[in-house]
Amino acid sequence: MCLIPTVFSTYARSFIILLLFFLAAFSLPAQALTFVVNSTENASFAGDRTDGKCESTLGKDVCTLPAAAEEALFSPGVDTIIISVGGVINGAVITGDIELIGPGWDTLTIKQLKVLMNKNQSLVIRDIKLAGGRGTSGNVLGGCLDIQAKQDNETIDLSSLRFDDCIGYPNAGALAISSSASPSGPVSVSLRDIEVKNSRGNAGAIILGGAMTVSASDLVLSGNTGDTGQGSTVYPQAAAMWITNGARVEIDGLDISGPPAGSGSRGPLLRIENNSSVTLRNARINGGVQDGGVLVKAGSAFHMFGGEIGNNEGGGLYNEGGTVVLEDVWVHGNNRTFQGGAGLNNNAGNLTLRRSLVSGNTAQALLGKAIGGGIYHRSGNLVLENVTVSGNQADIYGGVYAAGPASFTNVTITDNRGGNESGLYVTAAGVPFEITNTVISGNANGDCGHERRAFTFQSLGGNISGDASCPFDPAVDLLNTDPMLGPLADNGGAFPSHMPKPGSPAIDGGVDSLCPQVDQRGVQRPQDGDGDGAPACDSGAVEVELAPSPDIAVTPLDITFPDTTAGTISLPSAVTLTNKGNAVLNVTKIALGNGTAFLLALEDGVLDLGGKPRPVPVFCGNTARALSPGEACFVVVAFQPGEAQSYTDTLRISSDDPDSPLVQVALSGKGVIQSDPGQSGSGQGGSGNPSLRLSGGKGGNGLGASGPVSLLFMLACTLMFRHRCSDILVRHY
Repeated sequence: MCLIPTVFSTYARSFIILLLFFLAAFSLPAQALTFVVNSTENASFAGDRTDGKCESTLGKDVCTLPAAAEEALFSPGVDTIIISVGGVINGAVITGDIELIGPGWDTLTIKQLKVLMNKNQSLVIRDIKLAGGRGTSGNVLGGCLDIQAKQDNETIDLSSLRFDDCIGYPNAGALAISSSASPSGPVSVSLRDIEVKNSRGNAGAIILGGAMTVSASDLVLSGNTGDTGQGSTVYPQAAAMWITNGARVEIDGLDISGPPAGSGSRGPLLRIENNSSVTLRNARINGGVQDGGVLVKAGSAFHMFGGEIGNNEGGGLYNEGGTVVLEDVWVHGNNRTFQGGAGLNNNAGNLTLRRSLVSGNTAQALLGKAIGGGIYHRSGNLVLENVTVSGNQADIYGGVYAAGPASFTNVTITDNRGGNESGLYVTAAGVPFEITNTVISGNANGDCGHERRAFTFQSLGGNISGDASCPFDPAVDLLNTDPMLGPLADNGGAFPSHMPKPGSPAIDGGVDSLCPQVDQRGVQRPQDGDGDGAPACDSGAVEVELAPSPDIAVTPLDITFPDTTAGTISLPSAVTLTNKGNAVLNVTKIALGNGTAFLLALEDGVLDLGGKPRPVPVFCGNTARALSPGEACFVVVAFQPGEAQSYTDTLRISSDDPDSPLVQVALSGKGVIQSDPGQSGSGQGGSGNPSLRLSGGKGGNGLGASGPVSLLFMLACTLMFRHRCSDILVRHY
């Protein structure tokens, strides 16, 4: 017998098993390592780079940040570096994949970090303060933290970081995140709870540039300075934040305040350019110097939902060919000493405002005359909806200067100052300009003006002009009419507005078909502001609401009971009380006038018919009752004649309805002699009736007196079965 095949097979099987073991071992996922930094020294790594141990030149048991970063470089997977000591660390160069976790920004300070990332790597940094860094060379883009994402699909997560006294010439003073990724594989960035202050650079605080999507929340940038480090003749890009090269940024909660006095800062607080987009929610951009609050360049987009752009020297916002949408934003207190547009300046871009206020902005030129204190629309497209332009000032045309296509819907332009017409001045020649439901009144030197050349101005109705200067259509508009506006004040909403006074022609004076769904404050349109029962859209930015008031409705107002045998009780009748107003109705008293022959049931109850509980309508109760708008309650009245004669009474219902504080329901019935002693007539008598708490007796007030009758049972029968309940009553009891 030949054994060679058997021996070969045995060795082959052993070899294959061993080979599979090694393949399995080397195919296991790389194990991430954790390094604990226990020293603030800057000593470099010393030891075996493959053993997974953090050892520095200070000793095997001393782990420094540079040593941990170098050891992590040779370790596959996402490694974690935990800094367990407080104090100051000079810095390090690290690579993704890294999670760098500090003991808290109030405990540890790192002067400077540079992070280099490759494809599909991730970076996490949190709970650290970065301060005192100096990035003054071209290869360091951020003075304290420089993150360079070199390839596609990398992720960056920064949280609970504080930056202070960082300098970055010629780039970002504090934080720079740059992406070399392709648009199809953008870097994903998360920023949470970040504060940058007292830093200087070409962008004083932050640069975000390249293909990236940024989701951020709770960013505070204060006291930062735009400075290139090359003297006053070389202008920086931004005093605080620079978004560029296709970055897509969304921030919920951004607070930017300007540089300190005398800092020499230049550049807008926020600069957006090179096909980038920024969306802000709940933002404040305040206190810029020389170059204003926000600059949006051609091809870029800026959306702001909620917040304010205020008190900026150089203007609030300058749109140079971009797309800008402001909703629920207050643009106020900005100043500009060149050209105009202290609040908003739109040059060849698309500018849209909804539910916003432009107030208290001033354009005064050092040479010549500045125009458009509130809004300077030079060219492009301008859309205003539910916007107030108030209290602005310029050398000429203090409110709105429009030289391009525009659409105004429910706008209020009032109380603006300056030479020439200070409300609305139009120079748009041959371009569409539509205006609807707009109030222009109370502006210095005329409400409206326009150049004496051909222009397209179309009124769609519902407009009011305080004088005769506006080119409105008398057939659908009001000219030379006082709109009776109140002062700029808190009328609800996020910021002030001008509320039309009672009797104002603006109330219910607009065109309903072109009415926005809400007003500047978010109040639903249309309302019945004049109380005529027909809701209609108001002209201007504010929709007047009727003051909240209860409104009691009582049905029926007259009850005639069928003839009832003397000494018995009729079937009951229900009286419904409904609050049809828009405020709580307080029903304070329900009572019978004399109570000689009528009974009143006020309390809630549940009947047991054949063992099955059945609810009855909500009773108004024995005590004062509050009815919310739209809510109803019931009272029950029955007739119990003592004699064979006619009876009358009134059910008296008192409430805090200002128009109907007392409502009376007329009650009447006739008692008759029972013709057949074996029948109970139209009422129900006998001592076996179930009891129900009642109000009755002479002068009863409906708030506590009681007596035994079967009203509740009979009411339920009447409501549910719609026939006489005599047989049910007999069978049940």
